[in-house]
Amino acid sequence: MAKTTRLHVECAVPEKLRATMKPAEVDAVLELAFLATASDGLLRDEEIDAFVRTMLALLGPRTTPARVRGIVGRLERRLDRGEQCLAARCAQVEHAAGALRRKAVRELAYKLAYVMSLSDLRTNAAEFVFVEGLREALHIGEERASDLAEARRV
Repeated sequence: MAKTTRLHVECAVPEKLRATMKPAEVDAVLELAFLATASDGLLRDEEIDAFVRTMLALLGPRTTPARVRGIVGRLERRLDRGEQCLAARCAQVEHAAGALRRKAVRELAYKLAYVMSLSDLRTNAAEFVFVEGLREALHIGEERASDLAEARRV
C-alpha cells in the first residue's frame, strides 16, 4: 500500500497566484518541485503522493488526465535517463529558474521545493544542498528564504 505524506504540501499553492500563472511558469515550478523530491536519488511513496497533490493544486480544477500523464511521463523519462545526477540537475535548475521572471512565482517555486524536500519526513544533505542551490538560482536572499520556509502561505 502506498504511503501518503502527513504534510499537506499542496496548501503552499495560493489560489490567487495559481490563477495568474502561465503554463510555462507552472511547468517550471513543477519541474523544480520534482527535482527537489528526487534530489536525494530516491522517490518514496510519500514524496510521489505529495508531488501529485502539488501538481493537481498547480494545474487547477480544469486540468485533464492527459496533461497530468504528460507531465508525469516527461519527468519519469528524465529520471529513467539518469538525469538525477548532479550536473543534469544543475542544468535543469538553471533552465527552470530562468523561466521564472515574477518574484511571487520564484518564491512559490522555492517554497514548494523546500516543502517537497520534507514531504517524506526525512532530511539529508543532498536535499539541503539542492534547496540551497535553488535559492541562489532563484535569487532569493537567505532571510527571505527563511521567512518562506516558516510561512504557512507564500
